[in-house]
Formats: sequence, structure tokens, C-alpha cells
Amino acid sequence: MIKKYIWLILVCSGSINLYSQPNIGDFEIKPSKKKYPNALYNTIALVDQRANKSHFGFIKEADYPPVAIIAVNPLKEQIQIAIQSMIDSTAKSNTLILELKKLEVSEKGEIGYIDFKANMFKVMDTNCYKINAIDTIYVYDFGFDVSGMLAGSSANVVSNFIANSLYKNSHDSTRYNNLIDLKDIGITDKSKMLAYTNPNLKDGVYTSFESFRD
Repeated sequence: MIKKYIWLILVCSGSINLYSQPNIGDFEIKPSKKKYPNALYNTIALVDQRANKSHFGFIKEADYPPVAIIAVNPLKEQIQIAIQSMIDSTAKSNTLILELKKLEVSEKGEIGYIDFKANMFKVMDTNCYKINAIDTIYVYDFGFDVSGMLAGSSANVVSNFIANSLYKNSHDSTRYNNLIDLKDIGITDKSKMLAYTNPNLKDGVYTSFESFRD
């Protein structure tokens, strides 16, 4: 009888642990374990430019149907909590704006992908200036099913991008108006490229993006 009770307790304990674990489709930015003293910024705003804001892609585990990666809490709240966990009382009273252009998770076989594209701006008076940018695809190939780690990894790339911007100052002199409404940012950026402003493009083959752009 005692053995039966012990077995029942272990089963119940395992069930509690199972349900207390985050769902594999949960997108949640964890508070930072590292502090960044003398950071240049102490708050952050979000401009979400993703084509589909309802999820961050899909993962598929074993023979189960695909699972959409969904934010546990609104993303704008998560990034604000994230930056507060990174800074201390020495942080300067300045604001960042995160322009999220793409954050999408996908899988092919046992290989996972996170497509991340974003810009970071600093606010000055009534304008903002770009201080950081990223456009990359992270590849996870460990020889086993990566489904369980993709949601957490996609949240980590956002957290790392914020942390990497805390000490950055303006590297782009372009001034953007409308602090939160940056819908025309693409037009402003393209206006600096000859490929979009030169009415007489030369015929020929462009072997790289740089040659086309310049």
C-alpha cells in the first residue's frame, strides 16, 4: 500500500511539473540576468512592422500538427520589462524605439531557422536617429529535433538586440520625423540610394547588391 501511495505522489508531481513548464509555442522574453551599468537608455517603445502580427511562425514536434508561436504577453510590454531588467539607477533618461520588421521561426527537418530583421532608433527632441540594425537568419542544426528551443531562442534574439543597443549612439545622420509612426522609413532610406534616385541606370549585370545600390 505504501508503495502505491509513493507511486501516486510521483505521478502527480510529474503532472504538476509538466503543466508548470512553458508551452513550446510560448514567446516570452526572460528578464536579463546581467546588468548594464551606465546604459544610455532607460525605456523603449515598439513599432511593429511585421506583415503578420498574430504569431512568430510555426514549429512542429514529432507527429503533432504545427504549433504557432504566440506572445505570452503583448510584445511592447515584454520589451519594456526586458530593458528594465537590464539597467540600473545609473542609466540615462533616454528612449529607444525598436522597429521590428520581421521575426519568423520555421523548421525544415531537424533544422530550425529564425529570420530576424529590425532597426533601433534613439529619440532626440522630436526626432529619432538610427543607432543599430540587424538583418540575419539564425540556423539551428544540432542533429535532433529543435522544436522545443525555437520559441525561447526567438525571444533571446530580441533581448540580445536590445542589450547590444544600450551603449550605442547615432551612426546614421538621417533624421526621422514622427517618433512612433515610422511607416515611411523605407522611403527615407531608399532616397539615399542611387539605385532609387538615378533616372538613368546603366544596362548590364549587377553581380552584387552593393554594385546595384551604388
